[in-house]
Amino acid sequence: MATKTLVFEAPEAQTLMMEAQAARNTADLLVILDDQGLEIAKNEMNAMTKQIKLLESKRKELTGPLDQAKKGIMDLFREPVESYKESVKIIKAGIAEYLRQKERKAAEERAKAEAVAAAERKALEEKVKAAECAEQAEAYQKAASLVVAGPTKTKVKKVQGMSTQKRWRARVYNLSAFLAHAATHPELIECVEIKQGSLERFISATGGTIAIPGVEAYQQTIVTSRGG
Repeated sequence: MATKTLVFEAPEAQTLMMEAQAARNTADLLVILDDQGLEIAKNEMNAMTKQIKLLESKRKELTGPLDQAKKGIMDLFREPVESYKESVKIIKAGIAEYLRQKERKAAEERAKAEAVAAAERKALEEKVKAAECAEQAEAYQKAASLVVAGPTKTKVKKVQGMSTQKRWRARVYNLSAFLAHAATHPELIECVEIKQGSLERFISATGGTIAIPGVEAYQQTIVTSRGG
């Protein structure tokens, strides 16, 4: 296995933080009351933006080799790991399908056994009605109460080395119907997630002229700094 050593010199954290804290103090103290104050604020903002770019450039200079080393390691293991994951996924699907079929067969056998038992109980109950004496009727009644479904041939046993569990899932196949239902059932509101980007693109495209119930359209002033 090839060995590669990375050597780099990092700036002092205390120095970096002192400069950053000084900038924060300046920002906290700035009060814009006139155009001259606006000019001062703009210059400070652009100077800080330039410093951000310098720090980001230095950071990338230091982390670049580390990122490349990490990428190489990730690429080395990614393909075989993904292949294993896909293999496990295929086997899991096969096991799940086998267990579903086995459970279905066991359920069918239980249903048939229950039907046979029910028929036997009914026949005995009919004999109770036709009994010639109380003792005979009681005997038939007791016999009917003892009739239970017989065991099934198919058994769903626990397999050592793996575990299974049932989990309810849901998929929305009619969004309009679901939203209409959720609108009148508050317990489902948290199931609805708003795509903020799509909503704001719609509002922007319509210039905020279309009123949407429950939605406030507003304009935000965005200042762009220039740091060279």
